[in-house]
Amino acid sequence: MKQKSVVIRIFTAAAAAGIPAALLPVSAHAYELEQHSQEEIRAFYAAHPFSYRDEQRPVYKQPQMLTAPYTPGVLSDETIQESLNSVMFARYLAGVPYDIEAKPELNRMAQTASFLGYSRGWLSHSLEREDCPQDMSDEMIAYGEESLKNCCLELGYCHLPAAIYEKDLCDSDMRMYQETMNHLGHRRRLLDPKLKYIGFGQTEKYSAVYSHDQSRTEAFTGGYIAWPPENMPVELYKMRTPYQFGRYPFSVSLMNGYAKPSLETVQVDLYSHQLDRTFHFDKDDFFPTESPLKGDEREEACRNYFNVNNSLRSTSRNCIIFCPDVFLAAGDTVDVTVSGIQYTDGTDAVLTYSVNFFSLEPEPLVAPADSVRGDTDVNGCFDVRDAVLLNRVLAEDETCIITQEGLDACDYDEDGFITLSDLSWMIDRLSLNNPQP
Repeated sequence: MKQKSVVIRIFTAAAAAGIPAALLPVSAHAYELEQHSQEEIRAFYAAHPFSYRDEQRPVYKQPQMLTAPYTPGVLSDETIQESLNSVMFARYLAGVPYDIEAKPELNRMAQTASFLGYSRGWLSHSLEREDCPQDMSDEMIAYGEESLKNCCLELGYCHLPAAIYEKDLCDSDMRMYQETMNHLGHRRRLLDPKLKYIGFGQTEKYSAVYSHDQSRTEAFTGGYIAWPPENMPVELYKMRTPYQFGRYPFSVSLMNGYAKPSLETVQVDLYSHQLDRTFHFDKDDFFPTESPLKGDEREEACRNYFNVNNSLRSTSRNCIIFCPDVFLAAGDTVDVTVSGIQYTDGTDAVLTYSVNFFSLEPEPLVAPADSVRGDTDVNGCFDVRDAVLLNRVLAEDETCIITQEGLDACDYDEDGFITLSDLSWMIDRLSLNNPQP
């Protein structure tokens, strides 16, 4: 059976020839949202390139020592610049100031945070002496404790830009916890208008981004910050594993002129032109758990999700979060209407905007609107028969038949190839949807 193979082109400046480009990072001085056309976005990506696939390992200009006397190492200038480009691009998309800088001291903090994550074997923003190797110095642990408090932490990626887009900006991990989608703290930190300085760290598959800076002095006068933004590259609208069940949360952070929103009153309607379907969200779609999901809770978490979070995680403190139970495709336009909110003078307000999903590629590959993720036999649903069929394909059973649409549906990691990892993720998803008693 011939494997599916798709080549994804990473833009270069030459490829973007003829497109009007904003080649140099500038600040949104008026601090209103800057809206950029799809042409401008492609040009900006060409001028500030990064790979959004987890296909590279970190490069160090000062090597690490993973055993005593323990040295976190220093990432290469090229690795730092590519990571910086990825965050600049996200802020450019969102319309907030993108003239951010990676400071050496913040890089050191982020690198120490990732190193300690690797050393103890799990992620946490807190640190105890007994969690660390006994022969690690107290000075490193004290420095790392402060570093961990101020970083976005992720596990499972060797390439920082992939971790930033598939984890930090997606900010939804339905495999174990609902907690990140309850507040989208990573996303809100990276898109905070006051962010000016940032730092990056990577140790094996442990990533850290220092994102708690708020040193930008100019005032932001925009009314809201939305993600996905008005023009969203579909290549970046994704997550790594099926544990998130194809779900990507939308968010609107209300800023100047809007009063604090309430879960009791806010309602959101999202209309997909491609699906010709409206998704309605209100307080009945709130799922409050912040603990590991078990049994029927996992099925419950697969439906529409809604929350209003007013915590002080960034200057975008008033955040409305809504997540449809489907994954939207390239070429779609969705209209968002937020009601049940007020202006600061107490009068009622309605916020409307649209999100256009487009491709950074000149000839985007658009998935069928009615395709089902994992539906190998293309019968409209995902079940154990799809995993059995894919297993036969991988075993090169010449008697089985699978269509190109079926192959596309089971390429879970979207790497252009059908492998055992895709089959493994299908089996994991089946076990979560059908937990054993």
